[in-house]
Amino acid sequence: MSLQSDLHAALTPARQGRYKAAIKAARAGMRRHKSHPAFPNIAATALCALGKEREAVPLFRKALALAPDFHDARRNLAQAYLGLGQPDRAGKLLQRLVTDLPRDDGAWLLLAVASEATGDLPAAETAVGQALALAPRNRAALLRRAALRNRMGLSRGALDDYMAAADLDPADPGVALELAALLMYLTRDDDAIAVLNRAIAVSPDHAGLRAELANRLLAAGDRDRAIATFRAALELAPDDAETLDQLALALPTGDLPALRTRITDALSRTPSGSADHATLMFALAHAGTRAGDAAAMDHLKQANDETAALTPYDAAGEAAFTDTIRARFPAPARVEPVEDTDGPVPIFVLGMPRSGTTLAEAVLGAHDAVVPLGERRVGDLLFPWLQSGRPLDAGDIARIRRTDRANLPDLPEGTSAYVDKMPENHRLAGFLKTIWPEARIIHLRRDPRDTALSLWRARFPAGRLAYAYDRAAMAHRFNLYAGIMAHWRQVMPGNILEITYESLVSDPGATSRELARFCGLDWQSGMAQPDRHAGQVRTLSVHQLRQPVHTRSVGQWRDHADLLAPFIEALDPELWPELADATD
Repeated sequence: MSLQSDLHAALTPARQGRYKAAIKAARAGMRRHKSHPAFPNIAATALCALGKEREAVPLFRKALALAPDFHDARRNLAQAYLGLGQPDRAGKLLQRLVTDLPRDDGAWLLLAVASEATGDLPAAETAVGQALALAPRNRAALLRRAALRNRMGLSRGALDDYMAAADLDPADPGVALELAALLMYLTRDDDAIAVLNRAIAVSPDHAGLRAELANRLLAAGDRDRAIATFRAALELAPDDAETLDQLALALPTGDLPALRTRITDALSRTPSGSADHATLMFALAHAGTRAGDAAAMDHLKQANDETAALTPYDAAGEAAFTDTIRARFPAPARVEPVEDTDGPVPIFVLGMPRSGTTLAEAVLGAHDAVVPLGERRVGDLLFPWLQSGRPLDAGDIARIRRTDRANLPDLPEGTSAYVDKMPENHRLAGFLKTIWPEARIIHLRRDPRDTALSLWRARFPAGRLAYAYDRAAMAHRFNLYAGIMAHWRQVMPGNILEITYESLVSDPGATSRELARFCGLDWQSGMAQPDRHAGQVRTLSVHQLRQPVHTRSVGQWRDHADLLAPFIEALDPELWPELADATD
């Protein structure tokens, strides 16, 4: 057979998706045309299509050995390495490719994928920017850069890219969901709701769009419309676990019996051990708790056990990260002033999740010169320094401050401060005070047993707070938290105000005055009634914050001491001395 006929015999089944036939024909061509690089490339490409990248790699290498400038083989080999989880190798090949073919936007986009996979987000953003400079309407590149910028804390740039991608395909519900989430993060709540309404008009049968609209309405305090929208989403996806769980938390108690029947029916159709099954168990538990069902705690235990199996906690990794942070601030540090202090003062409210950070934010946000911004992702801006271990110099600090200010939401005139209530910032307090020396840092402390119970009862977005579903893991993470907060007290004396959740709910008047003094604010009476000023609630606390401040959850752990015993026993008594004299 001729070279052309052999190439045709190998390429035709590959293009038709008959990969095994393509491999057979390509191997036959390799035997007859030993020096031609196309045949090993075809065979390897077909192997990759069958998920056999490891077998494909030697064939791609053979093609490149026969023809070092065979760029398609180099591109394909890079993709195979990416499929094998070897982005470093892929990146080296792609650097050669973009050097030889600098106008190949696809090669730049692949280089961005490889760079992101290695954790080099700035390099990834640069590479995808090159792709877009060559092909401004490359929607895949726009979406890649939007996601990258979002990860890097560059929210306004991410918003521009998502909007450009939405213009290219207004019917894509996935982009509408991302766009709405980003608009909410930037406190453009009405715009987010408008985006979702437009997307629903285009895709009325998309249950996810309706469910997200319901979440946004709930955050805005429009509970009735939120419930109606959740119900509409459920009509489109009757077994949707997330929607059923939200309804379990939002419905009037009189509607719970019918909902529990629906949840039980959905459970019977959902594989045990799956993420959806775990979420449905949370929904059953949440509905049961509100209805006073004694079996609710059993359902919670099953939900947590299933979720813990799906999201294992990396105790060694968390401990190593905490040790790395502590090593960066080994001794009492002098906070250096910065020249650029224009703009509102950041108030960082931190602690453990479910420790009262949202309530403290609402207290501060009730002041007419303070804007609550929810959980901002300033840690994303610090990622390159956290990853590299190199110290922050004056130039770094100036760049981070400029970037952060550029990505703040539009704040009302007269704003003197804003609140960032990301609880996990307790790990970054030293960085926060170094970069923003004018900032106020407030630490919310709560009885760890009540905090653990609240975490145990909650369900968090997929992939977040892996420790929250396992009592031993919770104790490990709580000990890390207590240890690093003790470290900050030692190396940053006088720079952190500590208040307790218990004092905040038992005497909001006195505690809000203390908060105002620390933040340099004139106290306003509304700060003692945060439920009247809740505005948009952007976290799980949406179901609690609109109630008047109460003490009902203080000491609730005592009713569940047996359940919490593995957690309580694993707490380090040296880190939690306040529990030593506590009685059951």
